[in-house]
Amino acid sequence: MRFAFIEQHAATYPVRLMCRVLEVSPSGYYAKRLLRLAAPP
Repeated sequence: MRFAFIEQHAATYPVRLMCRVLEVSPSGYYAKRLLRLAAPP
């Protein structure tokens, strides 16, 4: 859920700031995003 929130608000707020506030690692967010984008449709 935290990663989904970050993705939904990435155009408004800096990703690193949201990661810090939500206590998740930026690398974890980007890894999850990369896996989702690389997944076949």
